[in-house]
Amino acid sequence: MLAFDNAWWITSAIGLASLLRVWMANLVRLPKWVSWALAGVVLIIGIWRFSLALHAQALMITPTPGVLRLTVLVTLGVIALVLYLFDYERAQKYKASILEFIDSVLIALLLVFCILRPFVIQAFFIPSGSMLDTLQINDRIIVNKFVFFFREPKHGEIIVFRAPPQADPGKKDFIKRVMGLPGDHISVHDEKVWRNGQPLDEPYVRETIGYNWPVLGRDTFAPGVLVDSTKGGRDWPIIGNDGMPARVGEVVVPPGGVLVMGDNRNDSADSHAWPQSDPTAQREPFVPRENVLGEARLIFWPLRRMTLIE
Repeated sequence: MLAFDNAWWITSAIGLASLLRVWMANLVRLPKWVSWALAGVVLIIGIWRFSLALHAQALMITPTPGVLRLTVLVTLGVIALVLYLFDYERAQKYKASILEFIDSVLIALLLVFCILRPFVIQAFFIPSGSMLDTLQINDRIIVNKFVFFFREPKHGEIIVFRAPPQADPGKKDFIKRVMGLPGDHISVHDEKVWRNGQPLDEPYVRETIGYNWPVLGRDTFAPGVLVDSTKGGRDWPIIGNDGMPARVGEVVVPPGGVLVMGDNRNDSADSHAWPQSDPTAQREPFVPRENVLGEARLIFWPLRRMTLIE
């Protein structure tokens, strides 16, 4: 899960608008080569960004087909803007109107990216299939970051969060559904998720769950996470993948923790799978509450899929 409004573009837009604002407020006749030099700098930066995006796409690091087109369009647009606004005669003739326009752009950029984006709403895109069929790959969504200043997450809500280290050392932004809150006992068996001893009705799950979790004697956790009938919890008999009898216990969500799962249960790097790189490690299958960024509320692109997220 990656932010749709990339910080590099935000910084560049604010910086360019500020540069144009200073130029317009202090008009000085400059040689023609200056504007062409600025346009050349923008072109070089655009080519550099395009090559990075192309390289990332080739390596499947960032599966965003629209990023290449966006890079080209933005680069050409900025070049045209520089050549248009840095013309002395034109700037002098339309100084008041251009200043008013630039001021409006700066205010809008600062409002959106310094107030709305950090604290209220943010746009994201979906780069993987872990939330199929609720969210499709390359869906663009709006996340409400304001709501959790006033209340805690609820069962069944789809949240965006900074991945804890055991999920992703780079602390990328993930999106999953809330399955467990502090004090909940969670287990997966008989093709269902069980919360506090009761199976959940989940019509949004893509397919029948094909795993059991946590399996006693197989899954290891930090002290106090795993319980069974001898430790104040529950356990159930199952037949393991090897055909041998086994038992499933429960994990207990600690204070300040959230347990999450993707709707595409059999192909989701979520709480039941962390850490995937070392199955013998003592697992902490929870998202710290402070890592929760917001609630996914709306798919806004593509237009044919525009809908509220449930």
